[in-house]
Amino acid sequence: MGIIALTALLFSFIIEIAQLVTARGFFEFDDMLNNTIGAVIGAFIGCPLAKWLYSDCNSRNEQ
Repeated sequence: MGIIALTALLFSFIIEIAQLVTARGFFEFDDMLNNTIGAVIGAFIGCPLAKWLYSDCNSRNEQ
């Protein structure tokens, strides 16, 4: 999950810098924190769910 958190933080940072440079929004640290937390929560839910769905789908086709 560490790589997911770092990737989310990096992408959020890039977006915040783009907003700062283009004056199309506000640079806010809490946005980066919220996006990172959301990505980690999504990974905790999405990764096991995808693994379950794909493994269940494969076992149903074999029966």
